Amino acid sequence: MSAVSIKLSFAQSDGFIRTVYFRTNSSTIDPVYRKMLDTVANYYKFHPFLNLNIFGYADTVGRESYNDYLSEKRVETVYNYLQSRAKIDTARLRMEWLGKSEEGYDLHFPEAHIQQRCVDIWLY
Repeated sequence: MSAVSIKLSFAQSDGFIRTVYFRTNSSTIDPVYRKMLDTVANYYKFHPFLNLNIFGYADTVGRESYNDYLSEKRVETVYNYLQSRAKIDTARLRMEWLGKSEEGYDLHFPEAHIQQRCVDIWLY
């Protein structure tokens, strides 16, 4: 897995999104993303009024049922990591696992599959 920038990106100027990428068939958080997730958790601790959305995806390889399961496990892994570092208010939490993602990728290139295997975290 290549290094990926973890800079803050803005979503409609009213929040920010961070993305965690995963290896094939994995829901384990790569150590390269732990510092970024710690930053998200610390930010949430000081801004507990924010809403937190966690969306999980899988690539298009494999059965749809497995990809749904895998995207759910990825969301749970990220949530559990954040919850262990900041008390997440579940009333302000939305978690969704969306399975395979085909949107906007030319799947003839391996890099496109890497971009699909992710969890997006949106604080707003």
